[in-house]
Amino acid sequence: MRKNKRLLIESGFFPSQLLWILIIASEYCKNKQIKELVIQKKQLSIFKNKLIKKEFKNIKIVLVEDLLPFYLKKNFFLYLLLLPKSILLSFFWNKKNLQLLDWYDYQFFHSIIDTYLSLSKDGTIKPNYLVLLKSIYLNLKKEKIAEYLSSQNISAVITSHNVYTVKTFNSVFRKKKIPVFCQAVSNIYRQPEKKDESWNILHNRKLRKKLLKNTSYSVAHEYWTSKFLGKGDYFDSNLAYKKQKFNRNIKNIVMLHIIRDSPYLALDKSRIFINYIDWIDHTIKIISKSKEKWFFKIHPNSKNWGENPKVLLYKLIKNNKAKNITILNNGNLKLMKNLHKVVTYSGSASYEAISLGIKPVIISNNSICHYDKSTVLKPKNLKEYEKILLSRNYQKFKTSKEQIKLAKKFIYINEKVMSLTKDLNSIPIYRSEKKRKELDYIMVNKSLKKNLLFLKKLGYYISKGLSHTLSRKGLDLLNKDLR
Repeated sequence: MRKNKRLLIESGFFPSQLLWILIIASEYCKNKQIKELVIQKKQLSIFKNKLIKKEFKNIKIVLVEDLLPFYLKKNFFLYLLLLPKSILLSFFWNKKNLQLLDWYDYQFFHSIIDTYLSLSKDGTIKPNYLVLLKSIYLNLKKEKIAEYLSSQNISAVITSHNVYTVKTFNSVFRKKKIPVFCQAVSNIYRQPEKKDESWNILHNRKLRKKLLKNTSYSVAHEYWTSKFLGKGDYFDSNLAYKKQKFNRNIKNIVMLHIIRDSPYLALDKSRIFINYIDWIDHTIKIISKSKEKWFFKIHPNSKNWGENPKVLLYKLIKNNKAKNITILNNGNLKLMKNLHKVVTYSGSASYEAISLGIKPVIISNNSICHYDKSTVLKPKNLKEYEKILLSRNYQKFKTSKEQIKLAKKFIYINEKVMSLTKDLNSIPIYRSEKKRKELDYIMVNKSLKKNLLFLKKLGYYISKGLSHTLSRKGLDLLNKDLR
């Protein structure tokens, strides 16, 4: 007897995310003849929602707990099974040269690094042994469960992200050529088999070119103008605008990310630093040799994420005896207008810098770098990085008029096209904000009926091969050539 195909929903979604994810998933199942949905027991309550219940009336709900054997459900047996291997790995894992690992092992070992950074306390430069051991164990556990589930007639997987232990989970299915769809920034995107994708990278160059071609520069510029007044769709930059401190004497700045919020949705094996802490430490060490003043800008949302990066910064500044560095708690987007140099790991600050005529220094590839490498300065080694940071040739940090226009289009596409947040009526949520999670459910559910056809259309497109979901504005751009 032929078994029914199954769609697996990973366990990390908030209830408000499940609302719209499941509508997309229902249409995907319909078009792929998938008859069963696999979820965890804790997710069952979502089917109390009348719209969700109606969409899945012809699809059987199967619980992960009913599929897994006893030794993968009880911690006692998991410890017996995985703790010896975890201890063994803990003694030599960091001696491995990650650059020499194959795709799968690189995903796994990088997930360990990602996980221990997430679990570490503020100011931690190197994790203590127990945090490291826990990180290894959690990734081995996720790998073991994924390996078993992948044998249970799973036809596709939708996961809450592609970082920490979930990256390990995803890589098991990807290795077996089972389609994996990840969520980030209210976007669903498909992972290629052995090449990391992200919500805004778009390895699908045909789609990227079409979106750029059909995005009017005047529309992009108008949005860019509103963004720099604190009225954009990206919450973090709006928050930065509200922090009104502005100093025209600031010329060189390092724009920090949220240290425990992993940027590794898509791994860039060519980057010269393994993580944020390694990057910040080396950057401070190099800058301490500079005759210029430098400023380190704290991410505007660090506090909401429950971290205090100043603990780490003060420690590294002291260790490297750097006397030319000032930490900025506040400061809005206007900071960039008079800058010579902007340094950031890979985030949105790089697009904003280019749009203001500054060629940023980045460490890890981002979407605009994938499209046009000349828009950024990305060092190939530590020696080149030092040369860039200490350079007084400010002309090399200038962008062309065409690159400025390109960056404004990328900002528009990232914030208005790739993210569904505005369409969903969703609000920003951070790790420990229980009340905001509840409010987000109310907000998304309020618009769910209105969004039903839109979300079904996205499910249909994804089932037919579209690599990313797009906002309503994005779908209009996609279909512009057809009108």
